[in-house]
Amino acid sequence: MKQYTTLLPLEDGALTLHIAEANHSTCRLICVHGWTLDHHSFERQLRLTRENVCLVRYDRRGHGANFMTPNLTHELIDLKRIVDASELPTVLLGVSQGARLCLRFIQHWPNRVAGIIFQGGVVDDYAFDPDDPQEPPLRRYSTLVQQGRLDDVKADWLTHKLMTRGVLEDDKVRLKEQVNRYSGQDLVTTAAPDTPTLDARLPAKTPLTRCATTALIGRARGDSTQRVAHAERLALELSGQLMESRDGHLWNWTHPETFNHQVATWLRRVVH
Repeated sequence: MKQYTTLLPLEDGALTLHIAEANHSTCRLICVHGWTLDHHSFERQLRLTRENVCLVRYDRRGHGANFMTPNLTHELIDLKRIVDASELPTVLLGVSQGARLCLRFIQHWPNRVAGIIFQGGVVDDYAFDPDDPQEPPLRRYSTLVQQGRLDDVKADWLTHKLMTRGVLEDDKVRLKEQVNRYSGQDLVTTAAPDTPTLDARLPAKTPLTRCATTALIGRARGDSTQRVAHAERLALELSGQLMESRDGHLWNWTHPETFNHQVATWLRRVVH
């Protein structure tokens, strides 16, 4: 396995891409991390390079070492730039908010990637109660950040069920390192933190029922009730394959052997 970093120029800066290549890569897996985390949350997927996969990881805006201003519309365009940077067949792997971004991508560019792996995300087109106690309390967190209490937000979030279910004590320390690098800027923007703004660079959104992208949908029994329901419905609408886990929201991190095995088996069928 060969690992290196490269800079991808953008209109307003540059993205650092963390690349892990197999000796003979036959596809790319672009990893899009969840809220408050960074590219390190996919370090346990590096073993997928044994399946001739080129793993591409990066820090989203306002996360990790990416200090560009958070903007979900710009993030979709960032992702499009990463996809367009190679001619290898490409699959998107998104976790949590990253999964939501990946799903938006295939709705705006429905024929651009070979497949999508959706874990723990929320689907824009489905009913969702953001104030459900099983979900991150973004309204309260936004108020705290505006009061200058970002550290309180981080401390509270690290105790939330979505961040703790199935996570060993040593791993909680490593997750805390990622959360500590989170800027909190997305919580003080005028738009809702999870909502992209209108932009002429985005093609019209395709209804999910008309998206033909091959999909692998993660259903973790320890995730929030709403996210489990969204995964089940999405698998039906996309005619996607479900991958099952009894673990929690971050099971690609907490139980990588199970996660990687199911992903590798699916990838062999889809792109190899």
